[in-house]
Formats: sequence, structure tokens, C-alpha cells
Amino acid sequence: MKYSEPLQSQLEMILVFLGVGFLLGAFYFVCTFFRYLLGGKKAVVFSLDLVFCLGTFFVLFSVFLSYTNGVWRMPALISAAAGFFLFRLSIGELLKKPLCRFAGLLRKCAAAFFRPMHRYSKGILSLLQRIRDHAASGIKRRKWERQQNNAVRQQQKNISKKEKNNEKALEK
Repeated sequence: MKYSEPLQSQLEMILVFLGVGFLLGAFYFVCTFFRYLLGGKKAVVFSLDLVFCLGTFFVLFSVFLSYTNGVWRMPALISAAAGFFLFRLSIGELLKKPLCRFAGLLRKCAAAFFRPMHRYSKGILSLLQRIRDHAASGIKRRKWERQQNNAVRQQQKNISKKEKNNEKALEK
């Protein structure tokens, strides 16, 4: 921080970054909710952590550009980290159990909804395969009929050409 800046602007910057850190804690809370909701598989954790890191970088970069003219200042980073941990240790801890319960309830509801669909999916899939096979056989049959009709027309054209050639030969 430059010492030539007035104390009021320094305090304003620290409060802004404290608020940004608090909002980043809320964003992490949302990512954690989706982690609980989608299960703790490695791909889910990796993708949500990647989303969180990219979002944090974008927010911090844009706020640093607007409040500090692109200069990375240590008090701003410390206040952003303090805001993040303030959220995690206060509101995040208070809402952790209800969040887990709500995510579990949503997962159970989804399982209850999709379980009957899984039972009927085999029947639906076999019906769709039969429809597809019937349509494919109809397409094959029509293609074969077209080929036969084209072959008959071609033979008729060849016969009529031969007859015309024979008539021309007889006329000469």
C-alpha cells in the first residue's frame, strides 16, 4: 500500500475486499452444496473446485483492477482471505448440517423418482428398438423395391433401344 494514500481510501479498500472474501465464501458454500448433491466422486470434486478457482480468480482480478488499479496489495489479499474464512467459520458452519440434510433429501427424492423409471426403461428401450428395427426393415424393403423398379425400367429402356435399333436396321 502506498503511504501517500489517505487512510479513508485504504480502509475502504480493506472493507471492499473483506466483503469480496465474504461473497467468495458464499460462492464456495454453493459449490459445496453441489458437491454434496452430486456425490463426492473425483470428477465432480475436480470440476467444482476448478469452477471455484476460476471464479475466484476472475472476481479478485476484476476487483483488484477496479480498486487498486491492477496493483496486487497484500492488505487487500489478507482482508479477502479474512472475509472468506469469516464466512466459512460463521455462516458456513451454521448451515453445514442443514445443507447436508437438504442435499440428502434431494438425492432421495431424485432416486425415488428415477427408480421406477429405471424399471420401465428396459421395456421402453426394447419397444424403441423394435420400432427402430421395423422402420429399418421398411426402409430396406423400400430401398430394395426402388432398386427392383429401377432395374425393370432400365431393362425396358434397353429393350426399347434395341427395338428402335432393329427398326432402323430394317429400314435401311
